[in-house]
Amino acid sequence: MQPKKTKEPDNLCKAGCIVTIVFAAILIVTFIAKGANALVQAHIVSNVYYSTNAIVLGIIWFCFALAQIASILLAVFVLNGKASNHIAAGVVSIIFTGIIGGILILVGKYEITAIEPVINVE
Repeated sequence: MQPKKTKEPDNLCKAGCIVTIVFAAILIVTFIAKGANALVQAHIVSNVYYSTNAIVLGIIWFCFALAQIASILLAVFVLNGKASNHIAAGVVSIIFTGIIGGILILVGKYEITAIEPVINVE
């Protein structure tokens, strides 16, 4: 049997993925709350101009919340060792979520490790 090759992130890369997931979750909650607040204000105000702007702003906040899902998915793929490389997760994390998690992901190592199969012969 040949050894199975998998990719394994080191502790620094794992920490970056966890920081990215936590920050992205906080940002999703914040952006959804801001978007809902903008939509509620759009229905309260009778001014058509302000109401239209508030609706557009609410939709933009919801789009920002959706963009965080990409950061979470890429970080989870890196944590599980299913990503082809960690650079995409680091760059997306820097762009959408924050610089701390992205830098930790990029600085950490994501290398191929060979796992030797154990054969029990009795």
